Amino acid sequence: MQQSRNDAQFQLLTRIMQRDGWLALPAQGSSMFPLIREGNLCRFRPVQADNIGKGDIILFCSDSGQLIAHRLLSVIRREDLLLYICKGDSNLGCDEPIRLEQMLGVLYSIRKSRKELHMSGRFVSLWTRAVMALPILSHGLNRYISYQKARSAGGVSL
Repeated sequence: MQQSRNDAQFQLLTRIMQRDGWLALPAQGSSMFPLIREGNLCRFRPVQADNIGKGDIILFCSDSGQLIAHRLLSVIRREDLLLYICKGDSNLGCDEPIRLEQMLGVLYSIRKSRKELHMSGRFVSLWTRAVMALPILSHGLNRYISYQKARSAGGVSL
């Protein structure tokens, strides 16, 4: 899930998150397919270092200014700095490492038409464990998305 932003927008979203205790944004893109699809409404709660863990979906601002929601894979220490490594479920590679101050929220729920999925639910927990344990799933998802895009554009490439 990706959206472009600027510093003023990031500050505004941060204030809304602090004021309301949550933030809802529509999903764009296919990087978190199949869990999150285009148009799903994603609800995030404020992020703090002690309320995030591997497998959580983090809303953050990349160094290039994009607002992204990707799964936290690992935390590394570089000198005295903690860096967080995230990746979209259907992406083949990881994002650039991010710092805590780049994070805006942690995904709490996903609204899919009439159904709401909570991150603590059984289905989401199983999917999280599967995608974390089997990185090969990303390759299959990426191939499927590429196939669907090629098909909708009128040409199929396998």
